[in-house]
Amino acid sequence: MAANLTTVADLLKLDYLPPIREQLENKNLLFSRWRRDNESVVGKQIVVPLHYGRNEGIGARPDGGTLPSAGRQTYKQMAFNVAYNYGRIKITGPLIASARSNEGAFARALTSEVSGMVTDLERDLEIQRFGAGTGVRAVCGTTNASATVVIGSGIWNLRVGMSVDIRAMADNVAIANGLATGITTVTPGTSAADQAVGAGTIVVDGGVVTTTSSHGVYRAGSVSATGPAYYEEMGLSGIVSATDPTASGLQGLAVASYPWWKATVLGNGGTARHLTLTMLDQLLDKVDQTGNGKISAFVMRHGIRRKIQALVSVNQRYMDTVKVKAGAEVPSYNNVPIFVSNLCPGRKIFAIDDTNHLSIYRMTGFEWMDKDGEMLHRVSGEDAYEAVLTVYETPGTDHRAAHALLDDLKENEET
Repeated sequence: MAANLTTVADLLKLDYLPPIREQLENKNLLFSRWRRDNESVVGKQIVVPLHYGRNEGIGARPDGGTLPSAGRQTYKQMAFNVAYNYGRIKITGPLIASARSNEGAFARALTSEVSGMVTDLERDLEIQRFGAGTGVRAVCGTTNASATVVIGSGIWNLRVGMSVDIRAMADNVAIANGLATGITTVTPGTSAADQAVGAGTIVVDGGVVTTTSSHGVYRAGSVSATGPAYYEEMGLSGIVSATDPTASGLQGLAVASYPWWKATVLGNGGTARHLTLTMLDQLLDKVDQTGNGKISAFVMRHGIRRKIQALVSVNQRYMDTVKVKAGAEVPSYNNVPIFVSNLCPGRKIFAIDDTNHLSIYRMTGFEWMDKDGEMLHRVSGEDAYEAVLTVYETPGTDHRAAHALLDDLKENEET
């Protein structure tokens, strides 16, 4: 068995880890563009200086006049934590023993476990990178003492078999029967409006619950009602905003104290409206006028992209395409590439400068947990071993004003 364990460990590290890294780093065209910053790690924190003030010691004077007072560039240092994400696989003793007699069957079984975990971790990281660092996967609607929970938005982030917590979003306090409850049914709404925001219902197995729109659904264990409260990565919903995603602000800076630390947001007070190309042009202009940034990507759901395509076709034009990576082409507007995701929040267009001002700050990349020298660890009380894939990172920005959000948009199929 010891020799077999060594064989499995070598397979995981030498044969599986390189393609795992390739999939998690490069499969998603949008996230593969974001810079990986390993240099800003200081201890257990990310430390990044922000340049926000200019030297005003300049100006014209008459012959013999007093020179301008000396000035200097102004910086603010921010310090924030990374998130710790994990993916675990379990391999039974009999499966490991089978490697002696049927190496092909063993390899197929191991590949199935590893690839399944990597696909699931990839999806979860994508959800986090669209979030606000709060762990909220979906917002509840009004549920009155029922196991069928009304979901107001974000149902696409929930799956059958998922263990979730239902908590008050203001303070993370769990509701009655709301901790580690399992999802047995996910039913998305059928109307165009429901599909635009991800409304619907789920059925949970932990008992009846009562919710309002002030409650959210979280992956079980991803937040706490006591500090530190939030464990997930920061995402676009928190970065591309004019408000603080949490009480501590974004990356330790609060908008009230640093009013320049916010993105441009063009919304409609929560009332959905039809997109126009003028709105997109205004968004690009606003960033140019207020943020000294250059938008390098639009991010949205498919229904919003279809709306842009419909608007462009009115002028008897086809949408242009641009090459983004390794020859891949995506649609574009004003030469800005358009990326779509079925996990992007609804009714929004994120306009980001991911060329210059968006990074994934990383303490460690994707690695198997082997700090004690062992990659496979015995599962207590079972004839099984487990391996754990880790990554310590979080997305962040060094120039929040370089990004913008166009909010409260109807999808193409909505009236």
